[in-house]
Amino acid sequence: MKKYLLIALGAGLLGAGIYAYYLYNKPNRDVAAAAPDVTVTASELFDAFVQDTATANHRFNDKVLQITGEVLSADTSDRRMNIVFKTNVEDGTVSCQLNPEATAEAGHIEAGAKVTVKGECDGFMPDMLGMGGGEVSITRAVLVK
Repeated sequence: MKKYLLIALGAGLLGAGIYAYYLYNKPNRDVAAAAPDVTVTASELFDAFVQDTATANHRFNDKVLQITGEVLSADTSDRRMNIVFKTNVEDGTVSCQLNPEATAEAGHIEAGAKVTVKGECDGFMPDMLGMGGGEVSITRAVLVK
């Protein structure tokens, strides 16, 4: 009986190891070439997460989004530009981190400019004080021309 239990345990560990190796080596999606799964404004995206986080997670997370909005700020560090969009909520933002290639192409973006980006949604971080604010995070983003 112990022999079968050890064999089953070994097979389970081997399967888990193979799956982990697959996930580790899985290539990233080419966001620039991918068609957007959802097209939305920054305010609509933020509002969806505030109103019903579970539904918004299912609808937006790990999907390619095309987001249009007014830039609150744009700064570059470590060869990556981070564009922060305004939303309808004072303490609410949508933060888009451009990949290095897109950062080089983007040049300088002024606050107040209206831009469109495409990227993968990583989720929502609510305001720690529960005041209705927070941040929606978008990664691997590119500017849409």
